[in-house]
Amino acid sequence: MPLPWFALVDQEDRRVRRHPRRVWWQVPIGRARGRASRAEEVIRTGLGEGGAADVLAETRAWLERFDRDSIVELDYGGLVHLIDDASLRSDTSAAQVRDALRALRDGDADGARKGYERLRAFWTPVAGKQRAG
Repeated sequence: MPLPWFALVDQEDRRVRRHPRRVWWQVPIGRARGRASRAEEVIRTGLGEGGAADVLAETRAWLERFDRDSIVELDYGGLVHLIDDASLRSDTSAAQVRDALRALRDGDADGARKGYERLRAFWTPVAGKQRAG
């Protein structure tokens, strides 16, 4: 899952179902587009071109193809089975992205870096399990 996608959602809107196991968010497409634009701007201003800013620009452009009354759903899909219960309960990926973006916007590059490192610390083992499986 591209980590910049968490900029589209709020942690508080995260939904978890135990049986069958599922984690997801739903957000109106207009809100998702706006969040993608704002996050892209913060990243380009704070870090320059490329990377996460490009991912968000591409995502926003893709979302523009859909009707304004659409809903965006961010779903862990099969990844949910690669995350143990305790880690899933403590997962705050969307909040970590929000906090890193806020720190970057406020000029706190160290805070933004630490937030991103925490996010990567959670997702890197999941990505490794996905590749191994």
